[in-house]
Amino acid sequence: MNMHAQPQRTPAETALIDAFGDRLSLLPGDGAVMLKRDDAIETIKHGLPTRRVESWHYTDLRRLLNTVPDFDPAALAKVIAPIVDGSTVVSILNGKSDAKAPVLEGVSFQRLSEKLVDGSAAAGLDPYGSDDAIGALNTAFVADGYFVDIADGVELEKPVELQNLQAGGQTHVRLAVRVGAGAK
Repeated sequence: MNMHAQPQRTPAETALIDAFGDRLSLLPGDGAVMLKRDDAIETIKHGLPTRRVESWHYTDLRRLLNTVPDFDPAALAKVIAPIVDGSTVVSILNGKSDAKAPVLEGVSFQRLSEKLVDGSAAAGLDPYGSDDAIGALNTAFVADGYFVDIADGVELEKPVELQNLQAGGQTHVRLAVRVGAGAK
């Protein structure tokens, strides 16, 4: 009989697991979303990836991640000037989407926080594979973001710039964009 001992957790792994416990009640989501979060943090409880994991062969995340900053809900991030002058700016500031997304013909902006609460985002929360530690962390902690849908054939007059700005601590967002057929 062979026994496989679980390696001792690093300070960063412990901090991530503790942060999940501290923040769980503040994270939006219905029962299905919470199950996805629980599954994701279980992945982290088994340890961050090392070079022994083929897809992490050149990056030993377990060794490289030494500390994890705490989430700072009081931090104030500010919108910055767009990269392309005249762009429509859609911002997420310190992990929170703007309640007043711009109105553009043929483009819809849905706040991820709302889709987490009603459970409609649950199906898209799975990490890309068993070795997707970054996806698992995002699934465990994601609190907001946007789903941007550009309808078929829409021609935008100016670019749309998605800004994800942080003022400190760790925040986890998702930005999903669907561009319809023939859209420009």
